[in-house]
Amino acid sequence: MLLWGSKWESENILSFIDFFINFF
Repeated sequence: MLLWGSKWESENILSFIDFFINFF
């Protein structure tokens, strides 16, 4: 479950970066 959480967190961060790039 901890690994799954880490994977979700990594994907969330990547999505945030993608949103940040699209914003600018």
